[in-house]
Amino acid sequence: MHHERGGLRSIKRCILTILSLFLTLQPLAAQPLNRLTGRDLRYEVKEGESFYSIARFHGLGIWHLRRANPGTYKCRPGVRLLLPLQRVVPEYQGSGVVVNLPERMLYVFTNGSLETFYPIAIGRPESHWQTPVGNYHVAFKAINPTWYPPKWAGLEKPVPPGPKNPLGDRWIGLSKSGYGFHGTPSLHSIGLSASHGCMRMYPEHVQDLYRLLKRGSKVEVVYRPVLLSLDKEAGECRLSVFPDVYGRTGSLYAYAVKLLEEAGLARATDKVLLTGIIERAAGLSERLLSTTKIYLCGRQVPVKHMVIHEEGEIYLEKGDLAACRAFVGFPDSYAPTGIIGNSWSLQISSYLYNPATLISSKTGKAYRQILGCDYLPFFPFIKSIGLTCIMEGNRFFLTPP
Repeated sequence: MHHERGGLRSIKRCILTILSLFLTLQPLAAQPLNRLTGRDLRYEVKEGESFYSIARFHGLGIWHLRRANPGTYKCRPGVRLLLPLQRVVPEYQGSGVVVNLPERMLYVFTNGSLETFYPIAIGRPESHWQTPVGNYHVAFKAINPTWYPPKWAGLEKPVPPGPKNPLGDRWIGLSKSGYGFHGTPSLHSIGLSASHGCMRMYPEHVQDLYRLLKRGSKVEVVYRPVLLSLDKEAGECRLSVFPDVYGRTGSLYAYAVKLLEEAGLARATDKVLLTGIIERAAGLSERLLSTTKIYLCGRQVPVKHMVIHEEGEIYLEKGDLAACRAFVGFPDSYAPTGIIGNSWSLQISSYLYNPATLISSKTGKAYRQILGCDYLPFFPFIKSIGLTCIMEGNRFFLTPP
């Protein structure tokens, strides 16, 4: 009996040794996902407020409110609105500005850190008025500028500074001649596709931007109607979809699927849920996937990455599999089952040469790249140490047989 108990302890040590190897394996280069900032809010309309006043106070355009609250046509006291204040932040490593045209939003960065963001109006959908994408820089700045109307305006004389000047009180001209950021007397147009190519802003916002940017500051204008993000705090993968305002994308569904394939999530995505998010194109960061909570013998396993459900299998990031070491404290009477190979020495030798052997030999699946990390199938692992599992919603309970 003593000999048998000693043998079981040796087997358990082997399991722990195998799992510990996951900690030393370096993941492949991660492809960073967009991060989130802010939180959506529920807001009750007060007496005297309008869609415009609420949107401007909270740094949004009327268009943003309309997209987030379909079917709400009148802004009456007591009406509850969803304020879409959670934004998917574009990846940017330097200092400068990123504009996402379908989102009608401008982001300001300093050394890769988000400083602030502002709603904008962009060029109209007609091809000759569309705001052009590209990499530019600030070439000219002016306070209380004079507007020299182009031929299409039909005006013979320059428009001096004042309330009728379509540039407002600030002009930030780009290296692409004729385009830039400016104020506007048409305040209700913020958030719309309404300009002749320039990007309009609320007066207080363009004044802030004027202070933040210098001549030579970088400006990147992009066209991304679908954004994929990972909320690490909530353990959720989210998708934001905006209307294809310039008709450049073709199928938004195909565009979204491509992003999901690059992240390794295409097969794990609920297609009905994905279709609904795309059809709404509400501009919200909507939950696409959420992580599963794993409990081992009554204790929650502290996984740091998302747990992925895919085609009847569950995948864990290899470092999270290694974290299970601390939870393999079973009595010696629980012996591992399903050992592959003729002996543990052969198994460990094979595993040292190819760390995926134990997990993938039964399933034929090796490492998967998901969300830029190395993931492994989980069911073969729990079976190899003699555990059974029960799924309840998004909770996953592991227990000895």
